Amino acid sequence: MKFLFQLRRFRKHLGLVIDSFLIRSHDLFDKEWYLENNPDVAQAKLNPLYHYLMYGGFEGRNPGPSFYSRWYLDTYDDVRKGGLNPLIHYLRYGRKEGRESSPQFHQTEEAINMDLSLIRASGFFDEISYLENNPDVAQAKMDPLLHYLLYGGREGRNLAPYFYSKWYLNNYEDVKNSGMNPLVHYLKYGREQARRTKPWIFKLSGMYDYSQKTNKLVFEDVPERIYLKCPRVLGSFSGTLNEGEAACPRPYISLLEDAIIFGGASFVLSKEEIFLDDELVDFSSAEFGKKSSFVKLLPENSVMFENGKEPRLHIKEGILLSCGHDTNYFHWLIECLPKLLLIDDLNLYNDTPLIIPKGLHKNLLAALNRININNRQLIEIEPNSPCLVEQLIFPSALSRIVDRYEGSPIFNVDIVLSHKWLTRVSECLKSTVNYDKSPWRKIFLTRRKGLRAVGNLKELELMLLRQGFDIIELEGVSLEYQLELFSEASIIVAPTGAALTNMLFCQPGTKVIILMSNHETTNFYFWSNLGAVNNLDLTTIAGQRLFKLTDYWSVHDDYIIDSKLLLEEIKSYE
Repeated sequence: MKFLFQLRRFRKHLGLVIDSFLIRSHDLFDKEWYLENNPDVAQAKLNPLYHYLMYGGFEGRNPGPSFYSRWYLDTYDDVRKGGLNPLIHYLRYGRKEGRESSPQFHQTEEAINMDLSLIRASGFFDEISYLENNPDVAQAKMDPLLHYLLYGGREGRNLAPYFYSKWYLNNYEDVKNSGMNPLVHYLKYGREQARRTKPWIFKLSGMYDYSQKTNKLVFEDVPERIYLKCPRVLGSFSGTLNEGEAACPRPYISLLEDAIIFGGASFVLSKEEIFLDDELVDFSSAEFGKKSSFVKLLPENSVMFENGKEPRLHIKEGILLSCGHDTNYFHWLIECLPKLLLIDDLNLYNDTPLIIPKGLHKNLLAALNRININNRQLIEIEPNSPCLVEQLIFPSALSRIVDRYEGSPIFNVDIVLSHKWLTRVSECLKSTVNYDKSPWRKIFLTRRKGLRAVGNLKELELMLLRQGFDIIELEGVSLEYQLELFSEASIIVAPTGAALTNMLFCQPGTKVIILMSNHETTNFYFWSNLGAVNNLDLTTIAGQRLFKLTDYWSVHDDYIIDSKLLLEEIKSYE
């Protein structure tokens, strides 16, 4: 049985490899376009090509602007019933059989001329502006209106300030799946249906400032101050390391009426249509990553909001438990769970439901159940879906964790974790663990996929096995197992990643060696700040980055670790 299972897995993997080679040999799959038009795939950091092959094509997602998966499946019933990825079918069979990749090729000359006349009469299309904003069209000496009708509209080329093609397609799934030119759809149907032509633009304010001015604060306290010790870092790296005091965010709770929230997001839209987000106000420069692909910062304290869906879900009251990275184990434990403890301390909203994103991993829900001592009802919202809440209780962030992608990290600003609230989270989660026996396990937390990969992982694993380490991969294991495992650890070696959140469950004095890249924006205070909560003996080894990523996201580059340096550090502990 095991052999047959492995054989099936091998055949499936081989099929994916063959299909990926077929797609790469053509130009119908656009990696950047796919990630930009499917922010859930980008946020989950999935391989875009494999996602399209395994899921996206069958879900009707387009691989690029020139192939329409949903249309292909709906038009060719035999393909849909055959269960083959639509693009793979087209490349392998469809082209030879004379099948089309897009509905635009089904239009008659008469239909095209009618659509051209419709757009001309609308006043939305400016030929000069279109050519100025699309130099490739001007260089090809194509008729600008014809290009927009047949190609540009479906590619998401905008006709600003009148019509935002990309936004219209992303916001109205039926239009996107139909393959119809977005402006033609609007002129024929969308206008009568009162559909919008462009994103909303809202005034931006911090939640605290707004709540203070409008008397929405029901609680506030002075910011917690902590002392950040200089982290111990071995290896070659740029910059200098400092130590000193840092202030956590101010704890507060706001009560808003008729507010709109979005599944998996911590920002809120007030009833006055003010976009409320403390982090976006305080860290608005391009150095910092934004937690939502729907939000674009504009001048003069305003934002363009590209999620134009109307709220369908209506909630009477609820507590928003979100941080913007809710599905991540680290962010859920470090940012979200402390908010519930803050609420509990007030003893005001014991019967109020918790609003959480739908589809949380079972371990995140298990952690929540340990913190949710009042057994509040859970209301789950689909990611990115808007929801109107009559009475919204908003607990503030208690730690500061901003994503820096450019510039040097600022040790007492970028990452400041609340020792008070994380100690409380740690105590609640490990309350059932037996800490009577001394720690004894030597653990290496391996990480075989994803970003920030260790380039010489196999070399390190072999060396650590010889030193008596257990090689452990945490994917798929329960929260209870992780609690017990880390409570038994005497020494841990691990590459940076969410699994290190489990340091909260270690016994004081546990030795932790963390592997990180020596990228210029690497924040070496990140894990040392967390290790200080339980008084751990923490060292970071900076590895040489491999420059596989050289763009804005290069902070997530792969790296290699000096195995001799690691071995010396282990032996010095023993």
